[in-house]
Amino acid sequence: MTSLLIVNLTCEDSGQYRARGSFTDGRGFTQVFQLTVYEPVPLPQILPKSLSVTADWCNVTLECTAVGASEDLNVTWWHSDLPRKWQQAGTLGPVPSIWPLAVRLPLDQANTSLTCNASNQVDLKSATTTLGDVCAHREYNVPGER
Repeated sequence: MTSLLIVNLTCEDSGQYRARGSFTDGRGFTQVFQLTVYEPVPLPQILPKSLSVTADWCNVTLECTAVGASEDLNVTWWHSDLPRKWQQAGTLGPVPSIWPLAVRLPLDQANTSLTCNASNQVDLKSATTTLGDVCAHREYNVPGER
């Protein structure tokens, strides 16, 4: 059994490598392998955008951002009380990318959790809010009122 430990890697270290070793009896071996180094996934943030609250309903567009992500990132929207899941994936560039989710839910489902999962092949980070938090925040911040 043999192992190899490589430390302090950066994305620029990705590539093909060849490891050579030898046993105490003089036999040798060579192993070629492809190394891919991934950045950790930044913590996503959920930002409420357009919001409309009526007596019974909350209509909101939420945006999930993962500022600083620089590689393939999968983003999944999920909410706790409903059976539907939304998924979007894409490659991020140097500017923050935004994944929107439009939700219309009755206010009596205020405990519904809305979660944005951001992941790559080696890391997963999540941000969660509730419908009640999003809709209540706007009720106390009505534009034009003080």
